[in-house]
Amino acid sequence: MLVEREPTDMVPGTKDRRWKQIHLRIPVEEAERAAEVFLLAGCSGVEWIDAGHPAPPGDLPADWVELRGSLSLGDDVEGVLKILQGKLTAGRPWVVELDEQDWAESWKEHFKPVRIGRFFIHPGWIEPKEEDGLALRIDPGLAFGTGMHPTTRLCIQALDQALPADSLLDLGCGSGILALAAALAGVPRILAMDNDPEAVIVSQENASKNGLLGRLQIQGGELAQVQGRYDLVLANILSGTLIELAPEIVDRVQPEGKLILSGILGSEAEQVRAAYTALGLIHEATELEAEWCAVRLGKPAA
Repeated sequence: MLVEREPTDMVPGTKDRRWKQIHLRIPVEEAERAAEVFLLAGCSGVEWIDAGHPAPPGDLPADWVELRGSLSLGDDVEGVLKILQGKLTAGRPWVVELDEQDWAESWKEHFKPVRIGRFFIHPGWIEPKEEDGLALRIDPGLAFGTGMHPTTRLCIQALDQALPADSLLDLGCGSGILALAAALAGVPRILAMDNDPEAVIVSQENASKNGLLGRLQIQGGELAQVQGRYDLVLANILSGTLIELAPEIVDRVQPEGKLILSGILGSEAEQVRAAYTALGLIHEATELEAEWCAVRLGKPAA
């Protein structure tokens, strides 16, 4: 599942090797569908670059997005390009080569710590202070979220407001940032899940860096494999997937529990809300940042 997928954590032993990304510029209203095509074509993650990004290209037109699809070492770049060219309805993708070491150094110039509610998200090269509160180390890497994208910030804000909780399910965990924030805040039972094996590896690495590996369960697989219900469910994935999986997601929420949905463009918020209120959930709030939003819902008592 796609959460926020910014460039993924570095794979040990790959220093100085060349990575490839596929880039595409497209109007914002067509970008979500194009991001889904990137994933279907074989990209491990998609970075969404717009005017709100800390380092947007200077020549990116207003209301346009540059998508950057991450590929793993050894992936068939030409094969992925061929699929993209056959399925995309707009734009022309191109390939960019990245030197991992140079790429990592360039991120240090603009990747700064960010405070979201009680949480202080910081890279490994910045040491948090005691007064910074709940400090969570998330390094930028070649595929998953660092907390800088509005969808992740909105989700962490909503998470902070929804706590405390006895149990939490993070669907499409990406870097693991949401589940790790919940573990830091003391949620005793947490399942972080993603159907991308790379996301599982990155989440485990981030849990280890933060000394939280034993505080939550991280696993790969599909939503259908999740057993039981949770007090709080987080799903920061694309709107189309949120709507498609609505009955299954609602079924994983405990009566009187909370559901936080993100990864939603403002223009799609009403459609997502309607899919969930039709299943009996109560809409509590919709928070906006730039063109993105997060929807908070509650499940009535049984």
